[in-house]
Amino acid sequence: MTNQHDLHNDYQTRIQKVLEYIRQHLSEPLDVARLAEIGNFSVFHFHRIIRAYLNEPLGAYIKRVRMETAAQLLTYSHTPIHDLSYQMGYELPSSFSHAFRKYFGKSPQAFREQQQQFIKNQPQTTNTTLPGFVLTPKIIDLPAQQLLSTRILGKYETSVIQKAWQKLMTYVFAQQLFYPTMEMFGISHDHPEIAGDILYQYEACVTLAKPVASEGEFVVKTLPAGKYAMFTYQGSYAQLDTVYNLVLKQWLFNSSYSLREAPIFDQYLNTPDNTPEEELLTKIFLPITF
Repeated sequence: MTNQHDLHNDYQTRIQKVLEYIRQHLSEPLDVARLAEIGNFSVFHFHRIIRAYLNEPLGAYIKRVRMETAAQLLTYSHTPIHDLSYQMGYELPSSFSHAFRKYFGKSPQAFREQQQQFIKNQPQTTNTTLPGFVLTPKIIDLPAQQLLSTRILGKYETSVIQKAWQKLMTYVFAQQLFYPTMEMFGISHDHPEIAGDILYQYEACVTLAKPVASEGEFVVKTLPAGKYAMFTYQGSYAQLDTVYNLVLKQWLFNSSYSLREAPIFDQYLNTPDNTPEEELLTKIFLPITF
């Protein structure tokens, strides 16, 4: 007989599978019946279960992810708006423009011009104002990697991210999955200024040395292969927002590259548990294309 704990874990695994599918298939129709099938839920109960987990209706979540992704690509890529509309799952550019205007209060073109003008007007901060960081990346082709991950919803703050890592590493040690060369990655799936306090999603991930199956909220996923600009930063995590601003608003904007549709992620080379704050090492991976 299935107990309540097993049932909860089963729900978590199935919900994570649905969320991962949504983010990887934004260009495709995401109808309720298909998503319910992917998560092995009945259509009748699917909406209620997803809403309870996400703190927002399924349709609102899909729209927010599409709009947030579009806003990022409008700002940091050269993708034509009509191409972007298809990437976000709209059959007509006019439908995408209408949805975007309703969400952000301005057309995609006006949003792109405003954001890029804002970036141009920003003072060009020099690297000397941020010790431990050099705004010169290494361009690499990263192979796909299998990861074990857990996702957490909450405010965009250090305590929320720490909670995700405590949860993941407790599970890793309990399942005897730790190995000396294990790598740690963090993925922020939502822009905190758009997602808000209760909708921000962060994913803590570790590499695997052996095949494992997803269990509850601990999900096996693939970090996609592709071209990345890799930056290295030494210092407090509290300065990572500043690092990201430098990477996106100075390096990317003035480079010959564009942001492509894939998650930006961090790799943590050491941890605050046994490393002084000023010696913490973080690699930032920016998915790029020409």
